[in-house]
Amino acid sequence: MRRLAAIMFTDMVGYSALSQRNEALALRLLEEHRNILRPFFAKHGGREIETAGDLFFVEFESAVEGAQCAVEIQTALFERNTTKPEDQKILVRIGLHIGDVVYVEKHVHGDGVNIAARIKPLAKPGGICVSEDVARQIHNKINYPVLSTGRHTLKNISTPIEIFQIQLPWTREVQSQKKMVVSGKKAIFSLSVLAIVIFVALGLLLFKGNYSTDLSALKLRLAVLPLDNISADEKDEYFADGMT
Repeated sequence: MRRLAAIMFTDMVGYSALSQRNEALALRLLEEHRNILRPFFAKHGGREIETAGDLFFVEFESAVEGAQCAVEIQTALFERNTTKPEDQKILVRIGLHIGDVVYVEKHVHGDGVNIAARIKPLAKPGGICVSEDVARQIHNKINYPVLSTGRHTLKNISTPIEIFQIQLPWTREVQSQKKMVVSGKKAIFSLSVLAIVIFVALGLLLFKGNYSTDLSALKLRLAVLPLDNISADEKDEYFADGMT
């Protein structure tokens, strides 16, 4: 049987890594995560197609029901996480797409399933990403902005697809914090370059003050050897490159 359906995929952020560090805690959070999500699926008519580890594959009758369910799930998890320590927070990513699917006994196949599964990893922790088809259908039907993140090439999907993000308040805050961090790093980089320029200028002035030789007759060279990033953050590598 073939029909149009809204397909949702969810997973827990960092579940595999947590399982290796603390299996007992991972299993406890996994069970709690399932107990939180399942009532929302039922409330919005969602049908569980498959559950494997921390992953849910759920079908809805409409994109609106799927999107409203996703928003309520993320809202409930956000409220839960505000009272939990960092290592006990449950962060979920959700991907949603509407498309043609094929039913073979208990299994569901088709591009609609594949696209929804590929959209999910694009969502921020605690966030929701949807396809263009879903964004069109939920426009003005949910309480949050739905913003384009651009066209993305998804694995095993031949044509790039425009992906949208439901802009929840907490995902917007995370994005703003990231922008602040990037701006801070740029400021540090600019100050570092300025310090080097001042250092070189002072060196030349001292050299000129101590020696009467005509500087124009000298071939002055400044050698800056390659620098290494010795911090724990590999993202700071560009500081070393920029300084050099």
